[in-house]
Amino acid sequence: MPKPVLSLQGFNKLVRAAIDESLLELGPASRDTIYGYLNSYGNLSKWTIPLQLETVSTVLHLVLGDAAAPLEKLIATKLSNKMLQTTLVVRLDNYFDTNVAYNRGNKDKEAV
Repeated sequence: MPKPVLSLQGFNKLVRAAIDESLLELGPASRDTIYGYLNSYGNLSKWTIPLQLETVSTVLHLVLGDAAAPLEKLIATKLSNKMLQTTLVVRLDNYFDTNVAYNRGNKDKEAV
């Protein structure tokens, strides 16, 4: 069975999970503390985090300093792995070529 194509809501869910799992590697108390900082400094809840990743990065750098960079890499790796495991990744150039060919074929049929 093929993997589903990822929707925006599905992507946001994967982003939240990747961030949560990465922060959990620092320990539950540290994860909760960072969520507190994200809420108070960035006005972000767990649900709005995927919509404002730049703010998340800024807050992580304020709180963790140089330790934020490896954490961001861990988040990116976890997100990438989750996407590869759960979704069908479509190259856009292939998608557009297929779409153009399909539309051209339909126009040719209409002209007949």
